[in-house]
Amino acid sequence: MSTTDVPPKPNRNWGWGDRLTRFFRIGKILPFIRHGERVVDIGCGQSNAVMAAVESRGGSYVGVDPLVEKEGMRGAAEFVRHIVGDGGRIPLPDTSFDVAISLAVLEHVDDPLGLIAEKFRLLKPGGRLILTTPTRFAKPVLEALVVLHIINKQEIAEHKHYFNRAELRDLVTRAGFSDFKHETWQLLMNQLVTAKKPPVGTGQ
Repeated sequence: MSTTDVPPKPNRNWGWGDRLTRFFRIGKILPFIRHGERVVDIGCGQSNAVMAAVESRGGSYVGVDPLVEKEGMRGAAEFVRHIVGDGGRIPLPDTSFDVAISLAVLEHVDDPLGLIAEKFRLLKPGGRLILTTPTRFAKPVLEALVVLHIINKQEIAEHKHYFNRAELRDLVTRAGFSDFKHETWQLLMNQLVTAKKPPVGTGQ
């Protein structure tokens, strides 16, 4: 899908609850990003927090999201305006990243397997997938926080699916990844998945 095909989205009017939740997500995944790695952040939104954290570790960063206002370089980082998770191909070259992340993105997309398969394509052999997504336990809590105007109503309304561990493992392995690891955190309301693209010559 071309840049001109990406429809504009309204401002999300992020509240303090949204910002705090994103802060915790970033803190959770940062230990998995090593110094000097090239990272693609699929579904990066409008925040530059992950970019800053990657660059502080001497790495390079590419953010992909329909909310990106302008494509191209922004300092040492690159941004691509593109709808993710609709089955389309992300306009980035194969095997060009060490790490592919998505924070609270998978629950929003129409084609979660396609999104994870795109991560597989973009990663170098041995590269790592990192993603977070809420658990089913989180659904009533998130809906209550919307009523209290603590988090953004539109974001929660756009959730298409709440995944369990078995579903996430199935998606990741079907996309070609190995070494699936899963953990829950934030009182069982959030989950972290990591996996690896098999190195060349492993036969997988």
